[in-house]
Amino acid sequence: MRNTLICTVGTSLLNNLKYCDDAAIQEAFKAQNWKQLSLLLLERSNTDRLCGAEINSIASIFDKGFLADRNRLIFLVSDTDDGRAMGNLLKLYFDYTRKTPDLTDSELQSFIKQAIAAAHQQKLIELPQLKQLQKILAYPTNREAPAGMY
Repeated sequence: MRNTLICTVGTSLLNNLKYCDDAAIQEAFKAQNWKQLSLLLLERSNTDRLCGAEINSIASIFDKGFLADRNRLIFLVSDTDDGRAMGNLLKLYFDYTRKTPDLTDSELQSFIKQAIAAAHQQKLIELPQLKQLQKILAYPTNREAPAGMY
């Protein structure tokens, strides 16, 4: 089964966003807030015309079973600011929609370690915050519940 898809990035998504009537999408687009825009697009059906030809066609290819998973998408973008912006938006969109497999035991632990490493690499999480979270979630705990909370 195929697991790699190479997709050219055109201007359909750019033009759809530029002329969209949705105020939240317009605000995120004008601010070039690609993360917020990708989340707003995820609220819509991947067959919605607003999502553009790239998202529509990749969703169709996946739904028809021509692609085993979406773990390897390669976007070919034009060497322009608009091309790079749309490539970045598509990357964010598909990174958010990637499904995690059903994992148990050592596979789950391995997945968690890889996800944490990726979060560090992308600077999505700070080491001091992670260490504090580790203390909070440690089991068994010797911390007392706040009075009146239970």
